[in-house]
Amino acid sequence: MSGGHWCWCCGRTRPNERFPGRGHARHLCKECSRLGRDELIFRQAVSDIDRLCDWDGIVRRKHRKAFERFLAHPSERVKQYAEEVAARRPGSLAQPDGDGIEGSDDFEEEPAG
Repeated sequence: MSGGHWCWCCGRTRPNERFPGRGHARHLCKECSRLGRDELIFRQAVSDIDRLCDWDGIVRRKHRKAFERFLAHPSERVKQYAEEVAARRPGSLAQPDGDGIEGSDDFEEEPAG
């Protein structure tokens, strides 16, 4: 599609008519501008957090200082999302039980006979 603008909130390229007067400069379409301040703050924070992660969803050492701001964010939703991302770190992943094979206790051996 040629022309139009990209909305950072919903990630869609929309025609010019879908942006209010100030929405062009803010890159925020009419639908997303109706969401409310708290939802926009949350979506921006999620976008910022995701930008700090690599392809595996892990926050690298050089981005951890910036990431820690989100762990102390005033919004509980942003804090919760940041904690979920922090739980993806390799050192904090839960270790499998027993012999190291997850789900190995789901199957029982049948007696021969």
